[in-house]
Amino acid sequence: TILKDNQIPDHQKKQAASDYSIRKKKKEKKKKKKSSSSDEEGKKKKKKKKKMVLAEPTDARGKIHHYLQTNCRPFGLCQVLAKTQVERGVAEAMLDQLIRNELVASKTIGNNKIYWSVEHQACSIDEIEGYQKKAADYKTQMSQIEKEITTIAKKTKALLAQPTNVELDENLIQAESILNEITSKVETATSRGTITKPQMQQATKEHNNLLSTWIQRKRACHEIIDDLSENFDMTKKTFIAHIEEFSTFETDEDFSKIPLPPPKPIPLATSKKFNYVRRPAYRK
Repeated sequence: TILKDNQIPDHQKKQAASDYSIRKKKKEKKKKKKSSSSDEEGKKKKKKKKKMVLAEPTDARGKIHHYLQTNCRPFGLCQVLAKTQVERGVAEAMLDQLIRNELVASKTIGNNKIYWSVEHQACSIDEIEGYQKKAADYKTQMSQIEKEITTIAKKTKALLAQPTNVELDENLIQAESILNEITSKVETATSRGTITKPQMQQATKEHNNLLSTWIQRKRACHEIIDDLSENFDMTKKTFIAHIEEFSTFETDEDFSKIPLPPPKPIPLATSKKFNYVRRPAYRK
């Protein structure tokens, strides 16, 4: 049987209204929980996506925050004061403010209190191993690049040491002039014919005799100059300089037009097969 509204008693109406209000409140609570949980998850995702932005070290708070961000490890208050050059009271107030803003965390160990930046996230073991592998790969790449740089530097040094086109042209002209002089000397030497063994032996004997007489005279001249310089209490150079003031005085070394003979005598030719070419007199 369906009862009309007028037939329902008052106590039943009140109970039904209270039950309806209770069910409505439960539904609203469930909706609020879902919305709050979804908001918290969204905030967490947003927090994960956010990158750390370094604070600008313009004021005391910025200096302290920037120092804790750039150094990923905990610091005591004395270390923060020494690095940031901020007064103790100001630093404590700024650190408390950063802790309230959840940018910095702290922990008391005994009588000391340490601070660190919350924005630094700790790496996992797999990430650390991956970073180590990357570092090893980068080291091998750097060693290869350094080897390539050394080879390129050696090549560039060798190329820079080589003469330019203008210098090569000048060297070529000089070499051609020297070659022409040598060829002319060789032609004049070969045009006079060959020298026999006895002629060469006689020429070497005469040369050695002249060389020995020249050496004897040079030694005698040196001995005379030494004796005279000792008698006048002068060195050899000062004595020769005094002589040059009154008369023309020159030595074999100063007279550079004729080259000096070799100090040792020329050995005699004793080989069976002998065919020397006559050499012209050499003059500078």
